[in-house]
Amino acid sequence: LSKETILAFRDRFHVPLLETYGLTEAPMGLSNMLDDSREGSIGKPARHSDPTIFTQAKLVDNEIVLSTPALALGYWGNKDATQESFQNNWFYTGDYGRQDRDGYYYFVDRKKDLIRKKGENISSREIELVIANLPGVVSVAVIPIPSPLGEDDIKAYIVTQPGSNLNFDLVRAHCLKQLSYQKTPALVEFVESLPQTPTNKVAKQELKLMFQTNQSHKLTPRMLLVDGLRTPIAKMDGAFKDIRPDELLTHPLNALAKRLSLTHADDFIVGCVNQLGEAQRNIARQAILLSDLSSSTPATTINRLSASSLEAARLAFATIASGLSDSVLVGGVESFSRTKESDRLGYPHLHPKLTKTLLPSGVFMESLAQQSHISRSDQDEYALLSNERSLNSPTPEARGVIPVAGLDHDDIPRSGLALDRLSNLPPLFAGTITAGNSSKLGDSAGVLLMASPSLVATQSWQPLAGIIGFSLFATDPKDYGSAPVSAIRNLLNQHDLTIDHIGIWEIHEAYAAEALYVARQLHLSPSRINLWGGAVSLGHPFGATGVRLLPSAAHQLASSDSSYAVVSICIGGGQALACLLTK
Repeated sequence: LSKETILAFRDRFHVPLLETYGLTEAPMGLSNMLDDSREGSIGKPARHSDPTIFTQAKLVDNEIVLSTPALALGYWGNKDATQESFQNNWFYTGDYGRQDRDGYYYFVDRKKDLIRKKGENISSREIELVIANLPGVVSVAVIPIPSPLGEDDIKAYIVTQPGSNLNFDLVRAHCLKQLSYQKTPALVEFVESLPQTPTNKVAKQELKLMFQTNQSHKLTPRMLLVDGLRTPIAKMDGAFKDIRPDELLTHPLNALAKRLSLTHADDFIVGCVNQLGEAQRNIARQAILLSDLSSSTPATTINRLSASSLEAARLAFATIASGLSDSVLVGGVESFSRTKESDRLGYPHLHPKLTKTLLPSGVFMESLAQQSHISRSDQDEYALLSNERSLNSPTPEARGVIPVAGLDHDDIPRSGLALDRLSNLPPLFAGTITAGNSSKLGDSAGVLLMASPSLVATQSWQPLAGIIGFSLFATDPKDYGSAPVSAIRNLLNQHDLTIDHIGIWEIHEAYAAEALYVARQLHLSPSRINLWGGAVSLGHPFGATGVRLLPSAAHQLASSDSSYAVVSICIGGGQALACLLTK
């Protein structure tokens, strides 16, 4: 029992509560006595009225071993189990314990429930006691789950009171205050009840079987990324300055339709942020009418700022997974060159009541970098790494980039860029963020085809990846830089995966500080994220960034030994969106 439970019992009933320890095989084992007890312990070997009858206890390799007056002879019909547990009138309990210098014993955990992680033996009971103290928790069970590293990870199953607002983030935050990072559950699931044994104990073996069964179901892709093409990302006022955004979008749209012999889709969902001027009035539908596809293809345009085209993919997932559609084209487009300068960034027409709430994202990122001790040199070194990765990534064709208007590659990465040049750039917000370690504005468009597994089975297509799910998260606008961490953790928790399961990471580089912050919070080395470069070097055409990230993750996944990839984007205004892909 937890200390809080014991104190609450005493306060309510005004009687002593003594903890004892015994088993069906070895009753009258260890016990606290009225005249000899120690809080938190399970006591000493039980005393009996007849001095010739006594209980003995010892620890063998930290396992509690008992010899009691009523020791069972063994297990009926199970010779192997009897030989393992009953040895020379001693019963090996299968429970780990410890003993203090005064002879009191303490229960640590069931041997089969002990969690082995990073070379440490972790007690599931210790974690359960911490979670049980959270308001609204009725009961909790913690189990070890397999880790891809060949050790254990930790999952907690929690039953809460009706109306409780407990969630994954609150449970983790509570645990991190009282436990080490290693002991904090990677996964949390809220359930209506916990399975019980005939003796009213939690049936943890049943929970382990339930985890294995449910994980397989949770990891089934319900939508396939068939293929994707995009234009190069051009510098603002560069190669695409004379191309209207609706026309720019038709280039990857026509190229993809030709490659897949596609004349119609159930929908075309396009992400675009600056829906002004030539990009207004549903640019998605205008692109369909300008393209080689049939006018029978419906189309709509949406806006979730930097994650607009990733949001378009999420909407496609919802319609395909629900059976409303079988094929959805997902697009993204942004032309800063053809957007009025006054409308390119920020909130030029913001409601007066929000002027102190929705500050430029760089202001919030400066604060986050300072709080997280991400230095200017950290950011500049990462920006240089991003640039080198972009220059050394596979050929444009291998990444699904098609030539447009004489440009056949992303032209923002700079060969010969040196750290001293980045270090000499002035800060943008009187801090550590500069033009060199921030994402660059650019023009681009891209289109993906998403389809149901049943439709793909009837075609000759070779899908790039499966889409398992999405996670959307919102918080205070000032915390927008930290939002991807919660979105990613919630995404993995939904599908019973941990950080170690993910081999490919595409974390949007709104700023170098943003990518570094997310990596640190997830305990990832920068060497594991954005292996083909990111927005700091490639550029950030707001509405088209999602349709760059998804195929990039899919192509890397296909050529790796990994099974899963994650894409995440931070969103101005305090949101984040993450997506889980599989081979």
